[in-house]
Amino acid sequence: MSYLKLILSILFLSCSCWLFAEESNYLFRHYQVENGLSDNMVTCCVQDKSGYIWIGTRDGLNRFDGYTFKVFRNDPDVPESLGNNWITHLDCDRDGNLWVGTFRAIPVQ
Repeated sequence: MSYLKLILSILFLSCSCWLFAEESNYLFRHYQVENGLSDNMVTCCVQDKSGYIWIGTRDGLNRFDGYTFKVFRNDPDVPESLGNNWITHLDCDRDGNLWVGTFRAIPVQ
């Protein structure tokens, strides 16, 4: 008889949790090149302390503020620009610095 009470108690608790579980309604938006993303192939992403979402693609670094994208690309005339447009890794350190890893093709000789 005690096993029956145990089973019924577990069943009651399980049903109660299921009934009172809050339903989550998530909103998903799909962003593509048509929405301002530099490329549809996303390779990595990270969120910084300011709330910006940084997205690495095969064609540049994208900063998303929740509404619009700003794209950063390699400029051969500017030494401080990205080393390559193909972004492979993104990370933020404790000081809030964004670290960007890019693809580097090694020429075959």
